[in-house]
Amino acid sequence: MEKDQDKYKIIDGQLWITDDVDIEFDVSDLIESGDSSGIQSVSIDLKTSKDSVYQKTFNQKQNQLSDVIHTQDLTEKLADKALGQFQLTLTVMDQAGNKTTKDLTLYRDFNGPFIEKTTAQV
Repeated sequence: MEKDQDKYKIIDGQLWITDDVDIEFDVSDLIESGDSSGIQSVSIDLKTSKDSVYQKTFNQKQNQLSDVIHTQDLTEKLADKALGQFQLTLTVMDQAGNKTTKDLTLYRDFNGPFIEKTTAQV
């Protein structure tokens, strides 16, 4: 993910983004002499969406993939934009059927500021 500290803040252990960011990922799998190694598929799922937000499948030997998704593309798929929670799961499967997953949760404040107090002086 971008390291521009103006675009994110850590609050109570949660990663809050203040603007759209790129989410970068790198995956790899060793390729050996057999047919059962190398990456078969990579997908990223957004918990509030029925469809994968990213999907790639490989038929040939592929041992590495680096790519980027953008939070701007995910915003329209949020079930509750007011909550502002992007719960992502990256799943990588190799040609032998072995799977690895990694979860990432980002938060974005889509709400306006709060007015905590108003008073009238008479």
